[in-house]
Amino acid sequence: MKTLNCRDVSGMCDFIATGGTDEEVKQKLAEHGMEAHAEELSKMTEEEKMEMAKKEDESLAAQTPMPAN
Repeated sequence: MKTLNCRDVSGMCDFIATGGTDEEVKQKLAEHGMEAHAEELSKMTEEEKMEMAKKEDESLAAQTPMPAN
């Protein structure tokens, strides 16, 4: 399983997205962001959004996939 913590990527909250693939985890985090942080995200510049995506990619790349229980 791989994980992304909302706070680590955006500094907004302690939600943790989990999944078996990078794409699954990123999708769950994006859905969470649109539900929980839509106002904050709407105020972000494209550069800030790109920086967040870079943090996601770096965090996921650093993780060794662990088998699901």
